[in-house]
Amino acid sequence: MAKKDRSIKRWLEKSFENLDDLTENLWKIFVGIHQFWGRPAEELPRLLSSFEIFTANRLKTKPAYLFEYLNAIKVIEQLLMTSSNEAEAYRILCTDQAANIFPPNTELAKARQYVANEFASFYLSAGGFVMFGADLINYPGYIGGTNAQGRVPYIPYQKLPE
Repeated sequence: MAKKDRSIKRWLEKSFENLDDLTENLWKIFVGIHQFWGRPAEELPRLLSSFEIFTANRLKTKPAYLFEYLNAIKVIEQLLMTSSNEAEAYRILCTDQAANIFPPNTELAKARQYVANEFASFYLSAGGFVMFGADLINYPGYIGGTNAQGRVPYIPYQKLPE
């Protein structure tokens, strides 16, 4: 393990009781964003393992992202303390125009652009677009298409009897 990686790990271990706490805090933000956009929480359990892999890979490929994640945790904690309710806190995080500055040079702007937008993109890439009502019952994956050789015939959608 490189010296830089060890120091980041030690710092993380001081900041959180264990590294699972970081993922748990990020998952809470992901759930809050998801619910802000009006999606039911029942859709989320299927994404947890993919989310954990996604955030771990992000940290492995870009260790500096740790600071963006920690900033987002701090920002949402502040918003939850200063807002009238949780929905208002996530409304500010997801839609407040003050966070749309470029380059992002405030904590809120960084939390929105580096974390909240990334989590929304992750949700959509993991099949979330179907949950927003896309009538793609026949889709074989979120990229579209299969790995089958040759042309795969289109199978028309037929609603199953209830």
